[in-house]
Amino acid sequence: MNKCASLRVNWGRRAWQSQHQSCSLLTNNISVRESLEFLIRNEGWQPETFASAQAFLDRLRVPSPSCLILDISLLGLNGLELQKRIAMERTDMPIIFITGLMRKGSPQTPRTSGGSH
Repeated sequence: MNKCASLRVNWGRRAWQSQHQSCSLLTNNISVRESLEFLIRNEGWQPETFASAQAFLDRLRVPSPSCLILDISLLGLNGLELQKRIAMERTDMPIIFITGLMRKGSPQTPRTSGGSH
């Protein structure tokens, strides 16, 4: 494939993603939230950001997001608790966990809370 054809394919993929691929981002760290929102948007996705699990749950999402980027260390309802609630409704939604505070030997991890790799 020549360079021009490759650019057209990539441009078409980004145009499709921007119309059809949404991503919810939950973290209470505003710097992380803004940085990830910028990166996600530049990849052609439509990010929707939330500072808390409750804000995410309160938002009526139709259609629901294609994926969720979730901070484990949210205040209030934490990321692992939210994962359990989401798993009851949306077993098909991929969740990407992020954290800056995971401690070695922590008793709960996304995998022990029902996540897969």
